[in-house]
Amino acid sequence: MHPNSVFVQRILDATQNGIVVYEAIRSETGIPIDFQISNVNAAYARLAGKPVDQLSGSSLRDAYPVQVCQTLTDRYRQCLQTRTADRFDISFLHPQTGQHVWYNVSVVSSDERLIVSIQDNTASMLLQAQLKQSGLICSAFQASLSGITVFEPVLDETGEPADFRFIMINDAGLTMSKTTADALLGRTIREFYPQTENKGLFQAYVQVYKTRQPLSGEHYYSDHQVWRQYSIMYTDGNIMVSYNDITDQKQMELVQRKQTDFYETIFANTQVGLAIFAPQTSADSIAITDFTYVFANPATASQVNRPVDGLINQSLCTLFPGIEQTILFQHMITVAHNGLTKRFLFPHFGEKIKGWFDCTLARIGHVILLSSMDVSDSYHHQQQLELVNRELRLANDNLHQFAYVASHDLQEPLRKIQSFGELLVNQYNDRLDTTALDIIRRMYASSERMSVLIHDLLAYSRISTHRDPFELINVADILAAVTEELSIQIEQTNTQLDIGKLPDILGDVTQLHQLFKNLIANAIKYQRPDVSPVIMISSRLVVGTELDEYPLAEIIMESKFTDGRRRAYHEITIADNGIGFDERYRDRIFQVFQRLHGRSQYEGSGIGLAICKKVADNHRGAITAYSQPGQGSRFVVYLPLQR
Repeated sequence: MHPNSVFVQRILDATQNGIVVYEAIRSETGIPIDFQISNVNAAYARLAGKPVDQLSGSSLRDAYPVQVCQTLTDRYRQCLQTRTADRFDISFLHPQTGQHVWYNVSVVSSDERLIVSIQDNTASMLLQAQLKQSGLICSAFQASLSGITVFEPVLDETGEPADFRFIMINDAGLTMSKTTADALLGRTIREFYPQTENKGLFQAYVQVYKTRQPLSGEHYYSDHQVWRQYSIMYTDGNIMVSYNDITDQKQMELVQRKQTDFYETIFANTQVGLAIFAPQTSADSIAITDFTYVFANPATASQVNRPVDGLINQSLCTLFPGIEQTILFQHMITVAHNGLTKRFLFPHFGEKIKGWFDCTLARIGHVILLSSMDVSDSYHHQQQLELVNRELRLANDNLHQFAYVASHDLQEPLRKIQSFGELLVNQYNDRLDTTALDIIRRMYASSERMSVLIHDLLAYSRISTHRDPFELINVADILAAVTEELSIQIEQTNTQLDIGKLPDILGDVTQLHQLFKNLIANAIKYQRPDVSPVIMISSRLVVGTELDEYPLAEIIMESKFTDGRRRAYHEITIADNGIGFDERYRDRIFQVFQRLHGRSQYEGSGIGLAICKKVADNHRGAITAYSQPGQGSRFVVYLPLQR
């Protein structure tokens, strides 16, 4: 080697940067496709991790990974062809060390050669990364939502931790501790929290310091009524504690636990069976083939005569063979598919289950809720009640038919008696003595009373057995029709009618006409001697506790809305100035055939007020009366307000 070359090589080897000289390897068309090393210095050999003699004559492809090699080849070719210098940074995994390296590369061309200077920036980049990471860690430390505290152990003469000193704490930790860094840092736990050995985590810190093993858990601070979730770890001779305030979570868990206990108590004590089933499908995951118990309360277990533990995770078809053929199983499949709630009556009389059950199925997510109640007793009672009702309807129909036939058959002989009596009086009057004529007149009068009695009995029977559909009726219109019908009696007795504003009610127009006709007719009939009847008719609405003031309150209160509210009633009063009566007979006057006066004083069958009471009953109302002898009477009718 020429002395000048040796001198130059020594200079290159003394340089800190790696220097390598490449000669271009060209293709047949003259395009550089690779570069071969013709000379390197010692710094480059260190960077390449190979001796200098192994590097001489090697190419880029031998020294660098494929991707890096392609980048370098493109940059070197561009520099060689344009005769311009280039400088760039490159980073890659070193093929010899496997470490990530950062190089700053400078390239200049000289004839057919490239002189490349490589500066290793790996250490600088790693330092920057460490500094950046340290900054990020510091920022994360302060920005953490968890409280973080670092303690330095204070050792006694035996080397055991006697206390721990606060050396670092983040903002979240200060907030949870309700203090400041100046008040806390540098002080020990015992100084700041004198009771910590008994109530805090002091012993946990000692354990972690001694064992070097992390520890985590939850702790309740009774003095402050707060919960902390903590994690303690040993790091570089210190103790680091991270912690979160979980008081709200714990309080919510307590509320949820109380709610769970509450519902479990309800489920355990309710008489309604509650069971949750998970559908089981076939291999194609489409058809439902069975259901598995997920939950069952004691009422369900009682209904199927099995313990609760004997139901959970058990197949419905396995427990009850043949149940897949029942409407219960089919409805469960339907509800599982369409999600529509289904209620039905389920009769089952198997080996373990016997009775009638009121069932409701509902889909909740992917499971089926079955609520069931054994209604066997009520079902049998209902069947008996329906049988009695059918018998009553039959008896009622028979009674109606009997009353009609009886009245018709009884009226016919009476008409003949009356006709024969008239015939005797008219044609044989001159042949009959006074006694015979008196007997005939009495016979005729008795037949007339019998005819009225049969007519009223038929009217009472029809009201008891026949009702027209209810319709909205104006009471004033009914009274107008009644006064028109009684116009002769009103005119003959010079009766005065004072009719106030009257309501619209829902009812049977024929029956209500009969009610008001009977009441007004009685007011006219039972007038005081030489005193013209005065009849006052008024109405008002009575509501709520106001009904408690009336004798019929216990009857009226039986009719309530489904939500428990009392109904309101129209109170219609018919007051007169007639002879009145003793109120101790109030209940008696509304009974059939009950009279307070003899037939010689006042005509009538004794059925009129019984008809009034039956009409009021049919309208879910009531009727009563108030009176004193010689001071008139006041009949009060209660009819429900229709909402």
